[in-house]
Amino acid sequence: MDGDRGTLGGAVTSFLREARDVRGLSEQTVRAYRGDLEDLLRFADARGIDSVGAVTLKVLREGMLLAESPPLLRVRRGGASSSSMSSRCVRIGSFACPHGQ
Repeated sequence: MDGDRGTLGGAVTSFLREARDVRGLSEQTVRAYRGDLEDLLRFADARGIDSVGAVTLKVLREGMLLAESPPLLRVRRGGASSSSMSSRCVRIGSFACPHGQ
């Protein structure tokens, strides 16, 4: 997940560093963000998306819909609960629109 901030991986790395160092989020919270964003990176990579500018609302929605089924989410049998999917949407949304934009 290293690299230039213009790359998706670089943006994720910067976001996680800011979440920990600037916003002071707990290690557990940062771990949850990391897991969700790594899923997003895998989804984007499988579609040839490697720049921040190429991540559209449509891409995020497709990724969220597909993440509900294994192996992307790594959930127990039966899929994710609505509360865990809601939390996941908040975390991905925080990355996609970091300042409420």
